[in-house]
Amino acid sequence: MHSSSRRGLDEPIVGENTDLQEQYPAPQTRLVPTGKTHALTPAHGKTQLATERRQSCRTWQASPIPLPLVSSFLQRLSAVHESFVAGGLERLNKPIPAAGSIHELEWYIAVGNVSGLDQGLFRYCGFEHTLDAVPDSADAAAEMLQNAGSSMGGTAEVPPALIILATRMPRIAWKYKGMAYRLTLLNAGIALDAMYNTATELDLGGCAIGTGDPRPFQRVTGLSWFEESPVVEFALGLPK
Repeated sequence: MHSSSRRGLDEPIVGENTDLQEQYPAPQTRLVPTGKTHALTPAHGKTQLATERRQSCRTWQASPIPLPLVSSFLQRLSAVHESFVAGGLERLNKPIPAAGSIHELEWYIAVGNVSGLDQGLFRYCGFEHTLDAVPDSADAAAEMLQNAGSSMGGTAEVPPALIILATRMPRIAWKYKGMAYRLTLLNAGIALDAMYNTATELDLGGCAIGTGDPRPFQRVTGLSWFEESPVVEFALGLPK
């Protein structure tokens, strides 16, 4: 099911659904109230303003992303504050929540134009707050960035960097039976929302990638679909 929503194995079914568009009218956006309507007072505060300023960015400055911004972005999202064992499994406390505090999502960054970093794929280690380079990954990173640019639409540009979240299903499936895949998707959604808000706070541009091709990642890491499978890609850069 997961591979069918990605490029690679079932490529013909990924993309715009012209079959449904030709047969049915577009579903309406606004639903008609079926009961009494109550007016609410809009809230205004720091968090509210951050979410209101959030927008997807698809064009980028030519300047490299400063490494300190990348460092702050990753620290605010995936730094390990504490590790502990519960139920025979190591759990983690991080800035964002995750089911069972398992945090099965591994954070990677494909680098094209970041100051102080060579082009390539890096894995973020939240324990030591380091970036660990994946050997011989420059070509794979370039392919990931090109795929991200083409996935964002005709006017989009290749992003300077791409965040990849890969799920380690064995970790969460060891704890949760039958619901592990659903939980990893919920965790991915939480992380994606947090990335948008963090990018906004740091004056970075970001855009979630609707589809993607996991093959370059798996080829360069040597990991199988079951060991680690990308579930989120997020373009990152300095907005124009």
